[in-house]
Amino acid sequence: MMPGPHSAAAIGLPPRSVLAGEDICRAANLPVDPVKVDRRPFFDDEVWDFTCVLGLPRHQPVRVQMIDFGKIINPVQRQMTKEYLLALLAPDHELVRVLPGAYRVPRVISTAHQRIFHIKRWFDWLAERGIHDLSEVTQATCDAYLQWSHHTWDRKNGHPVKETKPDYRRQSVATLQDLADYGELFAAGGYAKGFRPWGSKSSQQVSGYRHSRGNSTQPVRQDVLQPLLAACFYIIEHLAEPILALRESERRRAADWEARFSTSDEPRLWAPLMSGIIWDYIRRGEPLPATSDEQVRARLKQGWDENDPLLRVSVKRLGYEAGIRYPHVTRIMNEHRDALRDAAKLLGVEHPTARNAALVPRADGKGKAPWTLPIPGHSQTDWLIERVRSACLTVVAALTGMRMSELVEIPTDFRLPSQTAADGLTRHRIRSKRIKGVKHGGEWDEWVVIEEVHQALELMSRLLDDPEEETHLIGEHNLNYGWRAHFLRQWVNGEDGQRLGLDPVPDGQVNLRMLRRTLALEMAHRPGGLLATKVALKHVSVATTEGYAARPGGQQSIFMAEVGKEEQNRNLELTLQAFRDYQQGVLPAGPGARDLAEFFASVDGQLAELAKKAPTVKRGDREVTSLLAKRAKTLHLGVANYCWFIDPAKALCLKIAGAPVTKDSKPMAGMCDSARCPQATHHPCHRPVWAESADSSKVFIASIPRGNKAERQRLEAELARAERVVSEIDAAYGPADQEGDGDGPADQ
Repeated sequence: MMPGPHSAAAIGLPPRSVLAGEDICRAANLPVDPVKVDRRPFFDDEVWDFTCVLGLPRHQPVRVQMIDFGKIINPVQRQMTKEYLLALLAPDHELVRVLPGAYRVPRVISTAHQRIFHIKRWFDWLAERGIHDLSEVTQATCDAYLQWSHHTWDRKNGHPVKETKPDYRRQSVATLQDLADYGELFAAGGYAKGFRPWGSKSSQQVSGYRHSRGNSTQPVRQDVLQPLLAACFYIIEHLAEPILALRESERRRAADWEARFSTSDEPRLWAPLMSGIIWDYIRRGEPLPATSDEQVRARLKQGWDENDPLLRVSVKRLGYEAGIRYPHVTRIMNEHRDALRDAAKLLGVEHPTARNAALVPRADGKGKAPWTLPIPGHSQTDWLIERVRSACLTVVAALTGMRMSELVEIPTDFRLPSQTAADGLTRHRIRSKRIKGVKHGGEWDEWVVIEEVHQALELMSRLLDDPEEETHLIGEHNLNYGWRAHFLRQWVNGEDGQRLGLDPVPDGQVNLRMLRRTLALEMAHRPGGLLATKVALKHVSVATTEGYAARPGGQQSIFMAEVGKEEQNRNLELTLQAFRDYQQGVLPAGPGARDLAEFFASVDGQLAELAKKAPTVKRGDREVTSLLAKRAKTLHLGVANYCWFIDPAKALCLKIAGAPVTKDSKPMAGMCDSARCPQATHHPCHRPVWAESADSSKVFIASIPRGNKAERQRLEAELARAERVVSEIDAAYGPADQEGDGDGPADQ
């Protein structure tokens, strides 16, 4: 029998819950690691520790996997919160599934962690106003809380800090309403019988939240993305191998030191060891090792003379090299000061790691430079490794569009068999898990990637400290891309990056969502929907998405749906621009110009009719785009033309190829002859392509021997065609637009 809500006017122990003693993981069907089975949470625990659960998202912080009820002081409210969260996690529980207002789909652990935040915030707000029992809550109380929730507040002075977002307020409202919907489950502490905050209104209606129909994430600015990717490819191509070699040499050095450390730590045995190492440096003519800048500043604060030759000498490093495991710096300095001072004056002082670094080409092409300057001896190579890993992650994220949850799930055995496509092209296939929108534990999926991405992933596998022991390319909870992007930009813009000739990366936000959005837009704006991500410095030129959708219903199909939407939006913008040109008296060029002009004339007539019916209404772009939308769907972007693929039977490309004409026929860009096709038009953005074709034809004609008349005639025909198209574009738009307007594929 279902328990009813009880009053809890006085803070005290609540009646025993009907869910007491429940194994949370068993109730929620969460698999438990056999090694951590003793850690599994039970209903009565003050902390529900879900770190024992198998299949948790690797990107999820540990704090999210721990739900602490101890922060809720009122024991009645604490038990009620446990009952509510268990119901969210286990909607199929026999006591939960009979509740008419309960959710029917199990919520994930991160959602439960989020809800306890809103519950505690609600209870704390009530307690500050002397309300300790939800039965005292009225609609006016809820309205006041919602108004208060419009801002975050300074805990010290109680002043509002900033306005909250509608989605945040929606979650707050949903939490308050859930406590009513699950009220029959609570042993004590629920709302008054029959009361539900805001009645039958949904949390969206109450909070004013509206689902965004478009993608609100902004792309990375091109002036930021280009130098960032250029720096990443430079690191991968020129710095990764020296850094890996340095890590290996440092490991050998550490192992050699460990083997040579003296078995005795007696300071009386240090003198001959230190004298020997100083003499070795003098014999080799090698500068003494320098200490860190932080240690130099500390010595100056201790009263060292800034002109002291030993100010920058790393005595600890000399001790290690001499075979002393725990060198006492002050003692060694006092006993060997004269010898060290003489050696420092004779040899100089320099950081010991990566001396005489190999030369690498500068990114700006101005000669060569050492890949690094000498590095302080106390520094580990980890930060160099992380720099390469950050570069690899940026390349993979920017050129695949993978989410954070998918990146951290890439296993060390990410490679799937490659496939050879036409013309000797290779499709590189990798695997990872999809987490978003799938059942607990994720689902394996595959991505078809370009060669540069595959090489970056191969390099990431070499960056692992222990490839045989590690299971994923990225350590658990160790992505933190915002931190990586910040320090990568700092290095590029700093002394080392500028010394290597890298272009500075301007200020501007960069995150994984923005990189994914940028790729989607780039793909959508390319002719025919091809992936053609062009990267500066010739690290990547152009690649296609042939075979990108690996299997129906996979993550790729979702991604390509977003790309298709962006492509349609771009087509509508181009159609609208062509219509605006028509309204200004500028007609398009090309064989399909007359048909397009007639269509625009009909649209203009419809707008005129609308203006007569409602003369006081100002017409905007929305009405125009609704009239143009159908024609925009037929637009296919070509490098040298716009193809308005309205009637497949008129398509010259299909006739040339001898392809059958059906209702599902698509234009064949490779067979396009837009100078003759009745559905093609030319615009200013296409002029540079035709002008370049004409110039190239002139060059080839001039180089053809006189006897080769057939080839000369063929090229002269192509030249005449290109010049005719250029003349038509100039006649339609005027020669002032010769460089293109930047809106078409020729300018991308």
